[in-house]
Amino acid sequence: MTRRTFILYLVAATAGMPITAIGQARRIPVVGFLRHTSQRESQFLVDALEKGLREAGFLEKQKVAFEYQFADGRYERLPSLAKELVGRKVDVLVAGGVAASQAAKSASATIPIVFVIGEDPVRMKLVQSLGRPERNVTGVSFGGLHHKRLELFHLLAPRIKAVAYLLDPNDPVGPAQLKDVQDAARALGISIIVFEAGSEPEIQTAFDTLAKQGLRALHVGGSGLFLGKRDRIVSLATQHSILTTFSNPEGAEAGALMSYGASTIDAYRQAGLYVGRILKGAKPAELPVLQASKPELIINLKTAKTFRIDIPQSVLQRTDRVIE
Repeated sequence: MTRRTFILYLVAATAGMPITAIGQARRIPVVGFLRHTSQRESQFLVDALEKGLREAGFLEKQKVAFEYQFADGRYERLPSLAKELVGRKVDVLVAGGVAASQAAKSASATIPIVFVIGEDPVRMKLVQSLGRPERNVTGVSFGGLHHKRLELFHLLAPRIKAVAYLLDPNDPVGPAQLKDVQDAARALGISIIVFEAGSEPEIQTAFDTLAKQGLRALHVGGSGLFLGKRDRIVSLATQHSILTTFSNPEGAEAGALMSYGASTIDAYRQAGLYVGRILKGAKPAELPVLQASKPELIINLKTAKTFRIDIPQSVLQRTDRVIE
């Protein structure tokens, strides 16, 4: 028996606690959560993560403690927040978004890390292989598919030749996503006009400017900021009569004309399942990077009616879900 264990048992006996309570308390695992957005904007993703943990047999049958860190849109805080979570000796660290995942990987080479990103984790240098991640990092990827989304958007509004692109200048993967869209635009004969917005006031300013320029279509970048602000973005788009497309189903559900991509909520649920497996003894290097559920084309027919958009039958046949 170590000196520390002896002291814990002595404290328990003095307090009248059952001796087994010490062991039970020490066995409660701690899950760290790191994301660049605010807690309010991230809560629906935290809920999905916890759902996955419940499906894995935790929270209800076995207790799990959580340590949360949110950067409130300040990407530069992520490295220090990641180190703080590592210092709290979490058993698993869940990182949402590329910047948070890179910060988590830099902060620890031993604590299991489960990332959730909308990009290729090999291209982002989080893992060297999807099938056999190395060391302590694995996760869930729900690839952006930004070029394909623009192609589908063009089928819905073929007469529009200039599309605004909302870019978060603080998002480290923003330039790569923009390049994908610009390449697709050239092939379609469409002009892409970039508007940068790294905060809610800047989103408002971007809409004021693009509305003055007479633009009527908006391709929203894949930043987590825009996912969290989707209700505000859709509200401004409706106010200015601008057709809008998101990469996440949550965007179409909020009122955008269409979305194309895998569910962010389901990706976090799958991450919760992976966290559960790791807490039961699995090693990250043994868990291949999961590809989130297949991308879905979702069209909001209510929004289409508002904008008097007739959805071609050929597109409806390819649609996975319509919102009426």
